[in-house]
Amino acid sequence: MGDIPIQRISVTDSGLIAVKVRPLKFPDYSLIWRSASSVRWNAEGGELYAIEIEGYSPVDYLKLIASAVQSEYGERLVIGNETDLTGVSEELAAKLRQALSS
Repeated sequence: MGDIPIQRISVTDSGLIAVKVRPLKFPDYSLIWRSASSVRWNAEGGELYAIEIEGYSPVDYLKLIASAVQSEYGERLVIGNETDLTGVSEELAAKLRQALSS
């Protein structure tokens, strides 16, 4: 299992997130839909996102996306020092980091 650094996490006003990554072992995550987890791959932007699920927070979406990548591709998404969290509050950024560290 390899660690995949997240390049950017962006959050919409409605709480949906997009996770920009550059897969190392695979050309992309276009088959992520097979995980049956509501997670999808945006090939144009190189981003993972989840279809809106009522009651989900950005942290829930990040956990869902990370879990789908791990189960389908055997890779672990990580937030590093280089991850762009522009526009994400410090409080939410800390929660997102915590979500992937456990």
